[in-house]
Amino acid sequence: MIAPMMPIQKGQGGLRQIHEIDLFYVRNFARAELMSDEQLKHLALLAHHCFKSFDLAYRCVFVLTQRGSLEIGVRESYLDLMRSVAK
Repeated sequence: MIAPMMPIQKGQGGLRQIHEIDLFYVRNFARAELMSDEQLKHLALLAHHCFKSFDLAYRCVFVLTQRGSLEIGVRESYLDLMRSVAK
């Protein structure tokens, strides 16, 4: 999982691990300071809706809330969404 996402349930190593895939490349999200808020928002949408990479989407939300571009409550709302999906 991509930090700061943590497993929702014990023993759950990843939300969605893919064993075979056509590769997709994204900008180096570990250096989010090089990305604009709009780029991070677009990456979050793509990660969530297209790639089902919820940890990457959460990382984008996390960075955007740290920057003040999203309200801090959005972070918890996204985690609540992931908890409901995991059930």
